[in-house]
Amino acid sequence: MRGSSRAAAAAGSGRAAGSTDVDAVVRRYVVGNGYGADPSSQTDRTLLEQNPYAVLEGALIAAFAIGAADAIIAVRAEATEAIRALDTALQRMLDANLAGENVLASGQTIDVSVRTVQGAYMLGEETVLLKALEGRRGQPEQRPPQPATKGLFGQPTVVQNVQTLAAVPWILANGAEAFAAIGSKASPGTILVSVRGPSAAGVAEVPIGTPLANIVGLVAKDQSELK
Repeated sequence: MRGSSRAAAAAGSGRAAGSTDVDAVVRRYVVGNGYGADPSSQTDRTLLEQNPYAVLEGALIAAFAIGAADAIIAVRAEATEAIRALDTALQRMLDANLAGENVLASGQTIDVSVRTVQGAYMLGEETVLLKALEGRRGQPEQRPPQPATKGLFGQPTVVQNVQTLAAVPWILANGAEAFAAIGSKASPGTILVSVRGPSAAGVAEVPIGTPLANIVGLVAKDQSELK
């Protein structure tokens, strides 16, 4: 079983957005990491295939928050179904003026793009991903400076996993208190888990703090399959 948290990172995303408020900025960026570096986990890919709108909306909200002109969703090149779902959702959002030029007559233009990347496990590390998006050799950068200060093309960049971005619209619609009421007090929210058993497999969203036996039980026919 493997999972990727999108709860505690939501607060980190807010802090990162605030930390991009620097002087002499030419352009700001939001990058959603949907590469899914762990080859045995399908959580990011499943989210992008099943609910691309939440990811795109979360990226747009983050872009509005920091005054970014560009939002990029980075996806594994071979994740063709996820890419197709994102492209379709993005075109509909552009047609509805929810992205692109002068979004909803706000005066703010946000160019949203879906970028395919190829590489190894290291693409899960944000500085390696940014280099890949720049067409450079993927190698981790020493920090500081953090990407929020000096990221893509040397400009302030918020980098978040697509699961974190997907949680943002729900939090804004329902409130932080409602989100905090899900899961454990120490780590509120939900998590996507990839579960594989002898008779079934799939991806599930569960509250953080859910007992492991309950998660494994999602793909077990009976207690005899639980070990």
